Amino acid sequence: MKEWFEKYQYLKPFCASLLLHIILFGFFLLSVENGSSTHASSVLANPGEIVHAVVVDEGQVQAEISHLQQAEIQQKKAVEDKQKALADSLDKVKKERAQEQAKLEQLKRDMAKAKQEEQNRLSEIQIAKEKEQKQLDDLKQAKEKEKNQLDALDDQRQAEQVRVKQMRQEREKEEKKKNEAAKNQLAAKHKADEAKRAAGIAAREGEKLAAERQGFIVNEAQKVADAWGDKIKRNKNQTFGLPSGLKCVLRIRVLPDGNIQVSLLKSSGNSVHDNLSINAAYKSQPLELPEDPAIRERTKEFDIGIESDEG
Repeated sequence: MKEWFEKYQYLKPFCASLLLHIILFGFFLLSVENGSSTHASSVLANPGEIVHAVVVDEGQVQAEISHLQQAEIQQKKAVEDKQKALADSLDKVKKERAQEQAKLEQLKRDMAKAKQEEQNRLSEIQIAKEKEQKQLDDLKQAKEKEKNQLDALDDQRQAEQVRVKQMRQEREKEEKKKNEAAKNQLAAKHKADEAKRAAGIAAREGEKLAAERQGFIVNEAQKVADAWGDKIKRNKNQTFGLPSGLKCVLRIRVLPDGNIQVSLLKSSGNSVHDNLSINAAYKSQPLELPEDPAIRERTKEFDIGIESDEG
C-alpha cells in the first residue's frame, strides 16, 4: 500500500484541487439558496421594496478555477521535480554504493594481496631461518670434526712422546750394555794378560804349536764371524730411497744360548739404515755356536759393518 501511495503521489494535488472545487461549488449553491430565500422573504414582507438580484461572476469563478489548476500544475511539477530529485539522489546513492562496493572489492583484493605478500615474506623468512640453521649445523659439525682432528693429533703427539721416551730408554740401555761389554772385554783382556804373565811364555817347544793353535782359532773365529755377518746382512730388509754409501758398525755380543745383544758402535748418520741393521741382527738369532770352546770364546763378541746397498 505504501508503495502504491509513493507511486501515485502526484495525484494528491489533483485530488486536493477537485475537493476544493466541490467545496466552492457547494458554497455557491448555498449562497444562491440563501439569496433566493432572503429575496422571497423580502418580497413577502415588503411588497413595495425593490428586490436586488445577486449575480455570480462567472469570470471570477473561471479565474479561480484557472488559479487552482495552475496551482495544481505547479504542485504536480514540484512533485515531479521532487521525484526526479529523489531519483537523481537514488542514482547518486546507487553510484556511490557501487563506488563503495568497488572500493570494498579493491580493498579486499589489496588485503588478499597484502596477506599473500605477508605469507610469501614469512615463507622467505622461514626459508632463511632454515638455511641459517643448516649453516649453524654445518659449522657445528665442522667444529666437532676439527676437535676430533685436534684430539687425534694430541693422541698422536702423546704416542710420539712415549715412543721417543722408549727409544731414549732403549738407547740408554744399549749404552749401558755397550759400556758393560767394553768393561767385560777389558777385564777379559786384562785377565788374559795376567794369565799370560802368570804362566809365562809357553815353553819354546810349544810356541810353534801354540802359534798354530792360535792361528787356527783366529781363522775359524773369523769364518764363524763372517758367516754370522752374512746371515745378518741377508736378514736386512732392502729399503728403496735410502742414499747409497751409508755404513754403520754394530757390536754383537753372543750369549751362551746363541742369542745376541746388539749395540750401535758407529752410526751411518741415517737412523732408518741404523735401525734396519739392528733389526736384521736380532732377526738372525739364535746364532749357531761353534763346538770349540776357544773359538766360542773368540767369537763371543765381534763387530760388523753394514752398508745401505747390502741386504
